Amino acid sequence: MKKSLILILLLTAVAFSEISAQWAVWDGSTLPEVTEMNGVLFTKSDKTSGITDAETSVITFVIDDPDIAGNKLISINEFDGDKKESWRSEWNITDPTVGITCVFRVRPSDEMIAATKVEGNDYTYWYVSLRDGQSRLDLHLDLDTLVAEQADEKIAFANSTDWHIIRFTLQNGTAKVYVDENSTPIFDVVAGGSSNNYMKVGETSTGGLYGSYLDWMVWDVSGAYGPGEGTPLPETLSGLTSVDKFNAELPSNFELSQNYPNPFNPSTQISFSIVNPGFTSLDVFNLLGQKVAQLVNEELAVGTYKVNFNAVNLPSGIYLYRIKSGLFNDVKKMMLVK
Repeated sequence: MKKSLILILLLTAVAFSEISAQWAVWDGSTLPEVTEMNGVLFTKSDKTSGITDAETSVITFVIDDPDIAGNKLISINEFDGDKKESWRSEWNITDPTVGITCVFRVRPSDEMIAATKVEGNDYTYWYVSLRDGQSRLDLHLDLDTLVAEQADEKIAFANSTDWHIIRFTLQNGTAKVYVDENSTPIFDVVAGGSSNNYMKVGETSTGGLYGSYLDWMVWDVSGAYGPGEGTPLPETLSGLTSVDKFNAELPSNFELSQNYPNPFNPSTQISFSIVNPGFTSLDVFNLLGQKVAQLVNEELAVGTYKVNFNAVNLPSGIYLYRIKSGLFNDVKKMMLVK
């Protein structure tokens, strides 16, 4: 009887144990080669002799976020085609079956978006490669296209000039890529083999155009977690959204509700309803008309939704939030008080 009770307790503990991610966070406020967190250090690699082999980056800079006051970004711009700077983090995974998760927020730089397209040029604006000592997948974010090397797959990438959150997992030779925390992966592919054991990011080859803004990158080598799994991403990271459908009944009218709570500090919730499926955007602006946050930017089905807005990086004041869905367009005010 005693042994049976112990077994039941053990099974209960296993059944209710919570998967916990162990995030290492790079928030984009420092150059990669001087960033250190959780015992992880980036080192420069793929340096072009005589051009980018100096200790200080020549094409990579920390800049002020043009959209979010007080936020910092990493900017990498290289339009001559003869320079390259990339970084790698050695993580020495001993068990590839455990899995890796890497999440980052990125968009093409203004210079990349404005560049005149020339046939034959690559228009990659971000690159990341995950390698666990057994498998490898390289993901290239190009204007209008996501490219998964080793799997030899390309997928059209709508609205690629906007900010997007990309989640990348690698486990047991399978790689999955998620866009904007949608639970359905845009890639679910077999990765290539590799004896290397590190993450690599940045410009890795000469000859093509390269222009990117990176807001932040987080990763965890204790498991492969899809959106909604494991520990949530740190709330202090900008651009995070949580769009949930919370009413099973189909709405009869378009509606943008007043945020709650209001005034708020630093988080609030915005609800809205759409009666026709289609592309929907929900953006936040300051009183100067500058967009400070993009909360929704995706195709949505008919339904009622709620989204959390975290304004931890914004100053106190009145802000406007605007929804667009088909012909529906509405604006409301909210107040941040710190």
